[in-house]
Amino acid sequence: MTTTSQVVHSLLHELNTPLTVLVSAGAILKNKVPGPLVGSVERLDEVSRQLSQEAVALRANLPDQIDLNSPDMAAQQLRELATGWQQYTIRLSATLDEIQAAEVKLPDSLLDKILNQSLLSGLSTLKNILHRLETIQPQDLMKDEG
Repeated sequence: MTTTSQVVHSLLHELNTPLTVLVSAGAILKNKVPGPLVGSVERLDEVSRQLSQEAVALRANLPDQIDLNSPDMAAQQLRELATGWQQYTIRLSATLDEIQAAEVKLPDSLLDKILNQSLLSGLSTLKNILHRLETIQPQDLMKDEG
């Protein structure tokens, strides 16, 4: 039987992956996009870093913020956190809509892929994980192995 603690740690690790994509993309694209996109990329970088910092702080203080001994409480606390974190996905979505609406193609193919594919993929993955956390139930935190 997998423990609640193991499942919560795994879920938070999953959350880290799209956040790393978004934070890294923001850092890479800063000062490498044309003028009209500078503000959008700066907002993307700021918002993704804020959410990443919250997730890191949660992992650093996990036992203080999530009751790992009670699947019922842990599920409720994760749902509340995910609901609060949706503000970030709303802001990130709006920012990515601005970037996509500009229809910019960067001359460097790697930067263009980051701008026009990686950001969207990272946000989509982030939304999926947050949706899972928003709907998590106690039984989801007590998985059978095998």
